Amino acid sequence: MRKRSLILATAAIVAVWAWRRGEAEAPVRGGENEGQVRTDMSFRFNEATAERPVVGPAAIAGRVRDRQGQAIAGASVCARVRGGGPAWAGEWVPNCGVSGRDGDYRLAGLLPGRYAIEASARGYLPGRPGEAQGPESLVTVAAGGEASGIDVVLWPGGVALRGSVFDASGGEIEGAIVSAGGSTDFTGPDGSFVLHVRPGKHGVQALAEGYAPGGVWATVPGQTAQMQLLPEAVLVGRVVRASDGLPVADATVAARRGSPQVTVTDADGNFRIGQLRPGLFKPRVEADAYTGMAEGQVHIGIGETSTPVIVRVHPATLVRGKIVGPGGASCAEGSVSLTEPTTRRMAWATVEADGEVTVRGLLPGTYAVTVACAGYVPEDSYEAITVGEAPIEGLTWKVRAGQAIRGKVVDARGGAALVEAVLAHPQAAAGGAGRALDGRVGPDGSFHLIGARPGAYSIEVSPGPGRPPPPRVPVEVPEGRDVEGVEIRLPDGSEVRGRVIDGAGRPVARASVRLRGAQTGGSQESDDDGRFALQGVQPGQYRATASIDFVVLKRPGQRPEEVPGVPVEVRAGAATEVEIVVEARDGRITGQVVDAAGGPIADAFLDWTREAEPGTMGSWAVAPPQPKLSDGEGRFEISGLSPGTYAITASRRGSPGQGTVEHVAVGATTVVTIPETGEIGGSVRIAGGGAPEWVKVMANEASRHLWVDDEFFRTGGRFTLAGLGPGTYVVRAESGEGAAEATVRLGEGEVRRDVELVLAPRVTVRGRLVDVETGAPVVGMDVRVQAPQGGLGGDRTGSRHVTDAQGRFEVAGVAVGPVIVSASPANRDYASGDYAATSATVLLEGTGTVELTPIAVARRRAPADQPAADLGFSVLPVPGEQAPGTARVVVALVRPDGPAGRAGLRAGDEIVAVDGHSVVGPTHHLFRPLTTVASGRTLQLTLGRGESIAVTAEALR
Repeated sequence: MRKRSLILATAAIVAVWAWRRGEAEAPVRGGENEGQVRTDMSFRFNEATAERPVVGPAAIAGRVRDRQGQAIAGASVCARVRGGGPAWAGEWVPNCGVSGRDGDYRLAGLLPGRYAIEASARGYLPGRPGEAQGPESLVTVAAGGEASGIDVVLWPGGVALRGSVFDASGGEIEGAIVSAGGSTDFTGPDGSFVLHVRPGKHGVQALAEGYAPGGVWATVPGQTAQMQLLPEAVLVGRVVRASDGLPVADATVAARRGSPQVTVTDADGNFRIGQLRPGLFKPRVEADAYTGMAEGQVHIGIGETSTPVIVRVHPATLVRGKIVGPGGASCAEGSVSLTEPTTRRMAWATVEADGEVTVRGLLPGTYAVTVACAGYVPEDSYEAITVGEAPIEGLTWKVRAGQAIRGKVVDARGGAALVEAVLAHPQAAAGGAGRALDGRVGPDGSFHLIGARPGAYSIEVSPGPGRPPPPRVPVEVPEGRDVEGVEIRLPDGSEVRGRVIDGAGRPVARASVRLRGAQTGGSQESDDDGRFALQGVQPGQYRATASIDFVVLKRPGQRPEEVPGVPVEVRAGAATEVEIVVEARDGRITGQVVDAAGGPIADAFLDWTREAEPGTMGSWAVAPPQPKLSDGEGRFEISGLSPGTYAITASRRGSPGQGTVEHVAVGATTVVTIPETGEIGGSVRIAGGGAPEWVKVMANEASRHLWVDDEFFRTGGRFTLAGLGPGTYVVRAESGEGAAEATVRLGEGEVRRDVELVLAPRVTVRGRLVDVETGAPVVGMDVRVQAPQGGLGGDRTGSRHVTDAQGRFEVAGVAVGPVIVSASPANRDYASGDYAATSATVLLEGTGTVELTPIAVARRRAPADQPAADLGFSVLPVPGEQAPGTARVVVALVRPDGPAGRAGLRAGDEIVAVDGHSVVGPTHHLFRPLTTVASGRTLQLTLGRGESIAVTAEALR
């Protein structure tokens, strides 16, 4: 089945112009064409509709109504593809219609598959069919079939999320598909749209013919969503057999690993993938009988189409089976992952509409199996699959019925509470395995979480922006029985409201306002007028700060050692007004992007980083709200900057090379030169002879924060990394056979093809986690071992590495060199457990089995769900090129009136121990957990200058 044209899909989007803007009551006209969709953008409800082009023979029909059963006319109803199957390639584009006067809708022209149905209307919360949560709400349609009676009940309470979509020149884009929070609209002639969503923060996505996707976050009510779309990059090429060059038809081609943008080759093996953002791409192919990837990466710039890429594929096979539950029922939504641990090969596939799972493009080997099915519990392990040259079909993977946890979230007075999410985190008694359970929360606050194992859980509620979360509720799930009637009550509290303005009184939009004290007071982004309102805040003393891009905004004239924000006293039953005044963000930097010869570079991407002030923490990247490009003469202007100095980076269209200029003050004009790029290439071989079948090669230039990687399949070990600027690179190769590193110095425009990397065999790592205070073993922590950047990690069979009763762990298949040993709660809930997550960097050397020195971990010293207390100092970040086991803790900034300042700590001091525990070198990882403490705790800090001082933590005021 070929990929559907976005033009046809766009024609399927309902035009609800007058109604959705609230300009007038919708004059819905009855008739035989009610609920159908028009292909042009001037449609009004009082006009005759045109028949939508048919792209498939199936249909879904139903009715949209309110809680009282009354019809809702003019509701937008969309069908979105879920899982695999023939309709999979069109999953980016929903098929939409609009309900008629009696609330009826009918979505025709669907391809066979499984669909999620979403409906939204003005003044209502978006909804899905029935009361079911998760996979039960999906609708399956066969070829030529029609699923009828798919009714949707909408509850009141929705708010309007407005915005517009424009192109790089600022022109409006008409007909763009915009989606957020279960609501879909398309833009009108002026590029504007209106979505009807539940209050809160939403990720808004836009897609239009000829453009790459775009997106932005918006909190409603109060914020608008402005999105800029760049002209699409297009990847074209041909898939041929490596053996004889003949074309391969009906092969699935992905733009890169894990990319959702896929297509299927035609009869001549040709493919085209559009709607891509500019960047590096590595086409990958999976077919029933073939697999392969392009030999090199291709970089495609804005609006460019690549030169044809030839992808040579090699013979492969497939594994096909079904995930079945009790009674033989097919899994509605799930996946199967296969991992070959020796070569590190991985492949996976999702459940298709017929309930089958087909994993394609497999090479011979023995694969470990991991199964997931929404709402069900997988077996502890599955039999490995030995793959040869012939397909393997008819397999069955059984899953067990999980238990359900049902309940309701209510407000302080017992009324229904509209919240964003409810999660159930498994505790140690539940096996400590698996991720948190989640499910959609109903508009009445009801929740239904499925797939629980017997054991203990803690229920977490995310109430949404502007309200702190309530304490977690413990729940015990018995064997073979669901849990009913769990009630979670949101605590009552006071309101804190106000504005964020700059020194000139202008509103500051999209600033994240946070209250911090002895307990959390919640957070919320300011709206377009700079206003915010925090609900349910408990009485007490707080400090209110505003931040943008994770950088706390300073007060006008604030010195580096002073605390940002303003003090706030919250009293029971009283609303508190707060005004947060911050530095003006009206600075600008202008400049030009040029090449090595001084010629202007048009359409270069600009990024900027605010540099740290002397003696403070590291620099912060400032995320531009929309892409910033140089003009036709290479000139640019960056505005909306806070006072300070910046590092400006420009990357060139059509090339991964980039140039950076540092220490640019606000108000200055600068030139950013993108140097001529070079290449690093060579060969990777296995110790003892031969080349790896598959290898990943990475190059890291730490001083310039440059990182490039690529994968190579059946190239005889040959590799090339192109587009590299001058610098000193650590080049690392990893494959199933092992890993190797080399340091390579590259001049401007230099081409190096003489790098040889000999893979050192992988090893098995054994170690212990012990309590830093007592030396006792730490039980039940999940351990991972992997390279610091981009490494393949250890054992990839899907097995867990949880410390046993002696605190021991063992991880097989680890590459030697610098590695990060990370430990976290086995239930993957970072807010639970006695021990906080921690990571230690070590240099792994040797062969066979390597025994590590015991790794100390610290118990939590502050509640995970409450803010840590203030010590009044900060430390410098560890440089990226720091050798393992040599890190130091150096004080960056001390607030004179803070706890550390009063105790005598000075900027530049080195802290060598906390409470007698070393935090230097191999034990550097202990510094953060040992100093993350509750208010009132006194720490003994041993300094490199030979003194020891006592610092008592305080709540931030």
